[in-house]
Amino acid sequence: MDYFSIPEKLISLFQMMLTNNWSCVRAANGVLASFQTIRGFGQEELIANARAEYEALQSEMSRIQQENSNAKEEVKEVLQALEELAVNYDAKSQEIDNKNKDIDNINEELQQKQNALATMTTDFQQLKDIQHIKRKE
Repeated sequence: MDYFSIPEKLISLFQMMLTNNWSCVRAANGVLASFQTIRGFGQEELIANARAEYEALQSEMSRIQQENSNAKEEVKEVLQALEELAVNYDAKSQEIDNKNKDIDNINEELQQKQNALATMTTDFQQLKDIQHIKRKE
């Protein structure tokens, strides 16, 4: 019976160890589940924060794109105004060139008439001198 009592004690010790180990496994599973739950909450919080940051960035990008679109529109308007100014400048510049040509032509005509007047004045003076000489005679 001694031989049989040792194995029974071993079996009982083994069962006690298994029970204790099983309790440890259940406790470890509980702790693991708690960690997973905590980690899940942390991940959910991280996901929520990431989503909020993403939405804020999307909002900021939309605002910047709208500002960019508005700026492009303003640039188009400014370029159109500059084109109109350039066309008006070219027209006025051409008008000034034409007026300068007219002035040059009028000055040339005036010079010719002044020369003709000077010639006539000289001729008239000569005629007066001749007439004066003839009167003296």
